Amino acid sequence: MAKVEKSRRNSKGYPKYLDNLARTLLRLQCGDKCQRCNKPVDGRDSQTHHIVSRKYYSTRWEMCNLVLLCAACHRRYHDGLFGKDWFAVKFPKKNNELTAKVASGQQRTTWRTSDFEAVEARLLQELSEEKQRSLA
Repeated sequence: MAKVEKSRRNSKGYPKYLDNLARTLLRLQCGDKCQRCNKPVDGRDSQTHHIVSRKYYSTRWEMCNLVLLCAACHRRYHDGLFGKDWFAVKFPKKNNELTAKVASGQQRTTWRTSDFEAVEARLLQELSEEKQRSLA
């Protein structure tokens, strides 16, 4: 499992730190398996794909916007061999949640430190809960 480091005390470092937290949570939730082909993934083969562009901070770290893919499936996604239709069919609940978030019109690309801190707190809470579930 990826180690999450706390080197993020300014707004430039926060996005990468939150990316690492979200990736760690996603890998825990998926059991380190590609969500398309079910192949075990680790290291460089474990890639986080954002359904809605990661430039939008308001959905960048939402779990409904993230899919864990192996490198081959991630390449296929970007080559257009499968896409948002696959996501909508395979993950209808995540798709509905993501659609609602996007429709709310809160797609922002700039944030204050307090915004990042709120996402950090949420991700740390979700990570703690996921770790507890995995131990049970």
